[in-house]
Amino acid sequence: MKFAYIDSCVWITRIEGLPIYRKTINKVMKKLRIDGWSFCVSEAVLLEALQKPYRENNEIIINIYDRLFKQTKILKGFRDVFKNALMITKTEGRR
Repeated sequence: MKFAYIDSCVWITRIEGLPIYRKTINKVMKKLRIDGWSFCVSEAVLLEALQKPYRENNEIIINIYDRLFKQTKILKGFRDVFKNALMITKTEGRR
């Protein structure tokens, strides 16, 4: 199996970016899937992509990312660090 590591800037642009960039990203990602690639991310990518939606309490965007990341291989790291960082983002970002 071939894995393509997708950085946070790609996910963020795909979900929240300008439509012209989303179209290009979707086209490339579709081609990768057709060619047998599976996508993977690190927990750092999850944190980077989700920090703004968590800070803004944007459940719609959070749910979109959650659905996408369920279809993506998560490279394991320190899970508690990730969870704690999201909670800090949510509470400290309101200042």
